[in-house]
Amino acid sequence: MTAWFHRALLIALSTAPALACGDDMGRVADGGRSCDTEGCDDPDPDMFACQNVLDARGRPMDAGFLDSLADPFAKVVLKRPGVCPRSYAETIAKLKLEDDDRCADDPRAGMLGRIVSERAQLLQKPDVVRAVVGRQCGRRLPYEMLFAIPNIDADDPKLPQTGVQVMSLDRAAGVFNFYALEGEGEGAEWVFHGNSFDQLDPQTSATSACASCHSDGGLVMREIDAPWVHWESAGVRTIGAGIAVDRFSELGTRSTGEELAGVVRAGNAHWNRTRIGAFVDPLRTDLHGGSTRPLLEPLFCGTSFNLQSAGQPNEVGTPVPVRGIPSSFFVDPLQGVTTDVSVSAEAYVAGLNEAGSRIEGLVGPRDTFFGFTFVERSASDTAYVQTLLELGIVDEEFVLDVLSVDFTEPVYSAARCGLLDLAPSFDDLDNTQDPPGDAPQTDACCVAHPGAGCEDEAVQECVCAEDDYCCEGSWDQGCVNAVIDRECGSCSAITPFRGVTADPDVSAAMPNAARLRNALYAALAGVDGFPAAQLRAALATPGQADAHRDRAKRFVQACVDRATTRDPEGLVQDVLEVSAWRRREAMAVSSLLDTPGAVVTDDLAPPVDLRLDPTTCARASD
Repeated sequence: MTAWFHRALLIALSTAPALACGDDMGRVADGGRSCDTEGCDDPDPDMFACQNVLDARGRPMDAGFLDSLADPFAKVVLKRPGVCPRSYAETIAKLKLEDDDRCADDPRAGMLGRIVSERAQLLQKPDVVRAVVGRQCGRRLPYEMLFAIPNIDADDPKLPQTGVQVMSLDRAAGVFNFYALEGEGEGAEWVFHGNSFDQLDPQTSATSACASCHSDGGLVMREIDAPWVHWESAGVRTIGAGIAVDRFSELGTRSTGEELAGVVRAGNAHWNRTRIGAFVDPLRTDLHGGSTRPLLEPLFCGTSFNLQSAGQPNEVGTPVPVRGIPSSFFVDPLQGVTTDVSVSAEAYVAGLNEAGSRIEGLVGPRDTFFGFTFVERSASDTAYVQTLLELGIVDEEFVLDVLSVDFTEPVYSAARCGLLDLAPSFDDLDNTQDPPGDAPQTDACCVAHPGAGCEDEAVQECVCAEDDYCCEGSWDQGCVNAVIDRECGSCSAITPFRGVTADPDVSAAMPNAARLRNALYAALAGVDGFPAAQLRAALATPGQADAHRDRAKRFVQACVDRATTRDPEGLVQDVLEVSAWRRREAMAVSSLLDTPGAVVTDDLAPPVDLRLDPTTCARASD
């Protein structure tokens, strides 16, 4: 599967089928509606337009499986008697004939086209672009049928007719189905690459060409927030995009990255409800294997990423110099920090030059159109966790307890992700009991508390030597973490006192915030290593949500201080190195950054797990 589509948007899928199409029922070009009888919407398999169905490995697919596909693309294009399209133009032509409810007359009716290009803005001239086209006819949702068209050349009088990929939502099942048109001319075939759950399954996703990009099973839009670098937006028009959209009615009405971002978010919200509903069901062992690991993975590890840019457009759409680094580079957005770190534009440019920053394939540009484009936690993962919160499956404190582990590394934290191996089973949740023991002393060094310092003077002195806030402000969870991290003392004997037995009205095996907290606390007992001890200490202490947020704010403030007074050039250099390390990690697990120009390349060689110190914002690595 080509990387361009995975980056532009779309889902997760894997195993399965493909279709070679027969045209014994006629061609769209013959004119007229090909099927207008009562059986058109539910034809017998032997009447399907596309008869030869193969999976991605070229194996014959049972007609009964195709019959079970209930997304609108399968229903109208693949199964409705008549033509089996072998090009994008034929596909749109069939849809215009067979799918014209509220889309009649205007050839662009019901279709919106969004244009993306990594190079056009930098070149300041038309370049090859890609488009994501949605078709919303009848009463369909805007994310129920989406097409991605590659390699659109404004100078070419024809659209690419193959290489097109389709994502279509089965509303009843709550999953996306994913298709690709492969091959040329009469030999072109529709290939089905599975549904959203297929993509999440480690075994089936291993054979999927889309797995490295759509690992969360939902829609993927690489740049989902302003300034939508690479996407055409209302404020920044892509040179040549208008020519392409005006020339080809199959691209629909010209739209923007902002509009597509709303479609992607809504589609992922739909899928997240399906996904969570399956992962909390104790009977769906076919999907979760009896473990809460799949349910908690987006919180502990993340399953995708987005690109964000520090540069912004001015009032006429021209990028302004980078003068600040967004807070999402430094901490997870769920920690509530919104303060950006101001940097000198001159220091930033000097840092790019020193790093050998450049855009692959172009001579001259050292940065993306909107400067400093970096890897951040994905909006889809954040929305998933927010849905868990809304449903009461986790609470805010549990989320922040987890995110407090290695919190200066909001993406690709091996320490935090490694703890997912301890995710409790459904049996563990069923056996959750109130933790034994009384509440720890409120001034204990291993328990966060509002007052400054702690009861053990030696431990207190050891911690405050590195972070005086613990002795001048409050002894928060960061101070407890420091006890463990700096080996100032031992916190292994703590027992939580906020645990509660699950509400009797809740199914005994269903995850909820209290059961997950208590079961994970029990699983962490006796586990070696600072991350496990840190999380166990956090789970043991109530009322720490504000303290976690405050710790994150103080870290970002330390970065602000370093950037403005202590070491502005060094801060920029470290930010560029940390960004390079995250970029390298993203490229190792995903194809989303394969297209030249998506991000910069440089000569940096950052060490593994490079991050910034939580107290000083100085460079730190394991």
